[in-house]
Amino acid sequence: MLQALLEYHWLRPETALWRALDCHVLAGKAFTEPSIDIGCGDGVFSFIRAGGCFNHDYDQFSLVSHLGEFYSGHDIYNSFDDTAQPPEIARPAGYRISVGVDHKPALLSKAKYTGLYRELVEADANKPLPLAGSRFQTIFSNILYWLDDPQSVAREIARIMSPDGVAYIHVPSETFRDCSLYQRFYVQSGDPRWSWLSLIDRNRSNNIKHCHSQAEWLELFDSADLRSVSVSRYLSPLLLSIWDIGLRPISPILIEIANKLTASDRAKMKSKFVSTIRQFAEPIIANEKNQLDPAAGFFLFELRHKSFQ
Repeated sequence: MLQALLEYHWLRPETALWRALDCHVLAGKAFTEPSIDIGCGDGVFSFIRAGGCFNHDYDQFSLVSHLGEFYSGHDIYNSFDDTAQPPEIARPAGYRISVGVDHKPALLSKAKYTGLYRELVEADANKPLPLAGSRFQTIFSNILYWLDDPQSVAREIARIMSPDGVAYIHVPSETFRDCSLYQRFYVQSGDPRWSWLSLIDRNRSNNIKHCHSQAEWLELFDSADLRSVSVSRYLSPLLLSIWDIGLRPISPILIEIANKLTASDRAKMKSKFVSTIRQFAEPIIANEKNQLDPAAGFFLFELRHKSFQ
């Protein structure tokens, strides 16, 4: 999975680090159908987590737009070219997900490439989902903290979950926002000398609406008639500090350079790049797996209906 993640996110390897640890905490969690991925995006994380991978040539940077607007906060990955050559699947996913939901049609178009989803639904998770109640055996979402009212979303999760279903929900802890250099050195201090960090942050940390302690998340889920049967805390402050910067500041330049290379040269450079980055990524991930940091920035909650025994 690490190799597949690095090949897809090669010019943003910090993202591959995070996603590899997402996969680690999800190890052994069965995605029994009917299943749903709420906020599936381009579907690649769930595809790789399910054991799939693309041909070496395809990656996150193959289809981008408005690189010049990166520093003003534009989502350069929210683009799709229906005339582009579809990627080859080097290894299909080991299972299917019944429904993928996202509010960005361009990302849903990319998600079709994975072959992971039986159905893709364009919908805003801030609103009631256009789906029948008590339907899903497995619910997965890692976007709750981006949404306006996570309590309402939790109630919606409870509504669509089958009586004996399970939900796997990734959410940030109370320490997550403190790992942002922009938040620590500029927002919290008010020191104007650090205002330039906004170029790295790109309003990302301000848009993360909900960071809570474990007790606060449990209280929120409880109000939606959900109970936690297990919780994992992961992503140390060190890992999140690496992720906060990574290659983010220079990524638009790297992407532009990479996409101007011939296909052959791009493939060779990508192979060298991934091989080099993996030497650093593996010990970082091993260290994260072997330590339980009480200040870690993320949770994985496994939730069931309160009434389920």
